[in-house]
Amino acid sequence: MAPHERGRRRANGFFAAAGLVLSLMLLRRRFVPAYLLSFVVGVVFGKLLGRHMTFVSCLEAYA
Repeated sequence: MAPHERGRRRANGFFAAAGLVLSLMLLRRRFVPAYLLSFVVGVVFGKLLGRHMTFVSCLEAYA
């Protein structure tokens, strides 16, 4: 998979998650901090996981 395709998939997932959080808040008709917090934690965890996978793949190249 080309690097630009991975970035596009990541962006699509980001917008899908943001849309889900926004739609849940709209359906409840109020601001729910827990939904927003879970979205932020998910984004941060996803970025850290991506960096970890990159690091592991670099280590495998030297093995």
